[in-house]
Amino acid sequence: MSFLRKKLMKTYRVKSRESVKNSIGETETGYDNGRDVLIDIQPVTSKLTAEIYGERVNNIRVGYTADMDIKESDGVCVEVGADDEPDYVVIGVKKWTSHTVIDLEKR
Repeated sequence: MSFLRKKLMKTYRVKSRESVKNSIGETETGYDNGRDVLIDIQPVTSKLTAEIYGERVNNIRVGYTADMDIKESDGVCVEVGADDEPDYVVIGVKKWTSHTVIDLEKR
């Protein structure tokens, strides 16, 4: 975890996407209760990322974490409470030896 800046890490709730049946038996997509994960979330500053996402770049954030279990489509509660629906969704995951870099898009 030496690459990660510990003083910038904050705890965020990460929720996995899952299919659940509603009260009338229809399948809906939702999120589980989630788990707390330390993440350093920053605005996008890379020209390459800006080129990839184009106009969407204003809604994109990049996160750095030691958690290796985060996957695309997971939800992250950044500006909402841990019990609310996630306001960001993971749209990209890059796993390195000591950390994971995630791209987050505002829902």
